[in-house]
Amino acid sequence: MRRTLAWAASYWGVYAALDYCLSDTLPSLLHANEYVPDPSYWNAGLLSLLMIVAAGTLLGAVAGLLCGRGGAALTVIAVFAAVVGASSSPGLLPLLTTLAVPLAMGAVVLWANFNEARARRFWFLTNPATLSLVLIVRPWLYRDILDDTSLRWQLIAASALAVLAIAGFSWLMRRHFSLRWIRYVAVLLALVSVTAGFGIRSRPRFPAAAGSARAAGKPNIILITLDTVRADHLSVYGYERDTTPNLRRFAAESTLYRHAISTASWTAPSHASIFTGMYALRHGVRYDLPDNRLGTLPGAVPTLTETLADQGYRTAGLAANYAYLKDSLGFGRGFGAYRVAVPWMVFEQSRYPSALRWVRRWLLPPVSEESLFVNGEQMTAEARGMVDQAAVRQPFFLFLNYMDAHWPYTSSEPFRSRFGAPGRRFSRQEFTDLGVAVNRGERVVTEQERRSLIDAYDSGIGYLDHQLGILFDALRRAGVYDGALIILTSDHGEAFGQKALLEHGTSVYQNQVQVPLLIKYPSQRAPAEVNTLTSGVDIYPTILDAVGAAGRSYLAGMPLQRVSGQLERAVFSECYPEWDMWTNFPRFRRIERAVLRDSWKLILSTDGTRELYNLAADSGEDRNVISEQPQVAGEMEAVLAAWQKNLAPVGAPARLDKTTMDRLRSLGYVH
Repeated sequence: MRRTLAWAASYWGVYAALDYCLSDTLPSLLHANEYVPDPSYWNAGLLSLLMIVAAGTLLGAVAGLLCGRGGAALTVIAVFAAVVGASSSPGLLPLLTTLAVPLAMGAVVLWANFNEARARRFWFLTNPATLSLVLIVRPWLYRDILDDTSLRWQLIAASALAVLAIAGFSWLMRRHFSLRWIRYVAVLLALVSVTAGFGIRSRPRFPAAAGSARAAGKPNIILITLDTVRADHLSVYGYERDTTPNLRRFAAESTLYRHAISTASWTAPSHASIFTGMYALRHGVRYDLPDNRLGTLPGAVPTLTETLADQGYRTAGLAANYAYLKDSLGFGRGFGAYRVAVPWMVFEQSRYPSALRWVRRWLLPPVSEESLFVNGEQMTAEARGMVDQAAVRQPFFLFLNYMDAHWPYTSSEPFRSRFGAPGRRFSRQEFTDLGVAVNRGERVVTEQERRSLIDAYDSGIGYLDHQLGILFDALRRAGVYDGALIILTSDHGEAFGQKALLEHGTSVYQNQVQVPLLIKYPSQRAPAEVNTLTSGVDIYPTILDAVGAAGRSYLAGMPLQRVSGQLERAVFSECYPEWDMWTNFPRFRRIERAVLRDSWKLILSTDGTRELYNLAADSGEDRNVISEQPQVAGEMEAVLAAWQKNLAPVGAPARLDKTTMDRLRSLGYVH
């Protein structure tokens, strides 16, 4: 019995240790900029490792008593086959293809098990180490490493790895390894995996900057973007609902820019404008249609973060939008530490089928399918830790991105019921179906539906405001609030059925491009308000001016602390359709561009549509006056044409991988 338990412990110890390494440790290393901020997720992984070893050892021992020493190996194969079989595509052929390797390994074990000579001859293949490698590494390669390559290369790579594993362990088994040494290897692999995994995830977030002496005496900089927040739904901007009491207090000691216009109506291009100081037409972070190629931040110019790092700033970023603010698009450039917060259920969705992760999902509490992003409470808690750490060594640049006002508007109580009756909320599928129908022009949003959506949206903004209050208090306690340059803005707004449009990324109308912009300049105590048109491209030069750095010739904006309240200027906004819009919604197969100057706004579309609005008299853009104001339209069109002619693109598109497409789909960007 003792030897049977030893055999079972060896097989299940190696299998569980390797499974843990590929599930928790290597993903943390390979996706270093992504992290799951929920400690219970990682703790459940460790508990799953222990449970699999314990339960597997007992199961393997029972099978060993019934079937001999090959029984433990058969239990490993059976459990693995059950896990991968459950995750295979529907149909008999996909199931048989998925189970081909475990079935073949099981046949070899059975054949060798009833003959001592055969068991010794095939020990190189049926030993715990080789068997676990051959079973687990192949699907791990498919899902986590080679997911975007062709099936041919997946088969070649998987076969090559299997041959190497078999050959390598064949040599080791014959020359060095005994069963006792295999058990030692299992324990060592588990210890190294656990220690390395937790170590990688807890490494310092604010590493020291090179040349930090150059930044001495300069202000700390905190840039906060509130994803999907439109200005006219904030009480600090006059909204009838008190959605932002904390921002009103913040505005009492900062500068509020009344007419801030985002450079684009969706996340990637608008954030790229903030970090490059360029419009989307130039920086190239947009879809290269009709292919699903999304441009990256241009390497030819330094980003805002790279410039600050060169000035000696310690830099860190924390983003909740894991679909469009990921490091692979260039947003992590220049950051000493850049982390993209990912909910554990999203982090898991593209990973290989695993017994460890199956046990972990059983251990963790149920998660609503509506929880598509890390909530503000977790983001603020993480940010507070970063601030406490950074306050010891200043100055620093901290970038924060929140997602709580983004669909599916899942704020928690008491915010969920704060605005309107706590009635029925749209489910994820209902909202998706509504968006598809409305944006295809098949139906309109009813008044009841619009009210329900706005109630949920305002609740999300109220929740965000609460988290900002906690963050501002943390900055004060850390002693970095008063002297800091704090910039708060949004990347775009949201449409609720007006002009037969739902969500964002579909137009350059005000409900999608007019965003909040509040800036607390270092040591500012009194409120100020500016009515001049401002743009996301102004943030980069504003920060440079605050730190005393020289401007850059490629910057399209201006330092806002030098803007006169009466300055006449033109700002621009663009709507490049996202890939899914181009594919599934024919009405969006066009590019829209808008120019705003004084109270006038001209919109031109590549489909030939021309619109002119006087925003002072028609803030809802309900009355197109282009036929009534030909002179104004002509002047505005000349400004837009000159601007477009003088901007040469510098970005290069990159094809989206399957993981990115899955995440875009989970956020509703791809239907």
